[in-house]
Amino acid sequence: MKSRQLAEIWDGESHKYTNNPLDSWPFESSWLPKADETVLDAGCGGGTFLKIFSQFTSKCQGIDISEKMVEASQRYAPADLGSVVDLPYPSGKFDYVFSGLVLSHCGAPWKGLSELSRVCREGGRVVVTLPNRYSFLSALRNISLWTGNYGLGQCYHFRPGQMKARAEDFGLNASHIEIWNRAPENRNSFRQGVSFLAYGADELLHRIAPQIWGDVLMVGFHKVG
Repeated sequence: MKSRQLAEIWDGESHKYTNNPLDSWPFESSWLPKADETVLDAGCGGGTFLKIFSQFTSKCQGIDISEKMVEASQRYAPADLGSVVDLPYPSGKFDYVFSGLVLSHCGAPWKGLSELSRVCREGGRVVVTLPNRYSFLSALRNISLWTGNYGLGQCYHFRPGQMKARAEDFGLNASHIEIWNRAPENRNSFRQGVSFLAYGADELLHRIAPQIWGDVLMVGFHKVG
């Protein structure tokens, strides 16, 4: 899918992300930015994480493929229009690079990961979140993809071990892996009702196998060269 098509899709979805209810970091707190670190949020959406990161450092920068998302995120930090697979920044510019549920939709996830690594300084950190393959919600998403009912273009799903192995090709060492479940926002429609049932099943299995099962995979990397 071309960048223009992706931009049109996410422009159309922007109203869902400009007032995201998430107001705190859902993962291990040691993987938040540190004071005075330079931060890039690649695929910043409506600024949900820029708002969180700006509580820790004033040196935040966002970028998104959607013009409407960029406008919304500029409430919290400067933001540019651009793609995660072709970041317009010099190599090693940032101490901390974050990308939340973006590589799965960009059409070239490994190119995107290589770009995140490139703009991170040696010794810095890259943090990504991705749809985890081991999840009932992910299975529902795949059914929507196969039947042509998924409205956000492509969506790739990832295994924890897969990310750890591939990231080494880009000078990234996976130091932390965490899995989190997102509750569906709306339970009124039949589709959302089914999603909530899948979420409940994911929560149950997550308690049994927290390192494998769940909807969202978070991987924290150190840039080693």
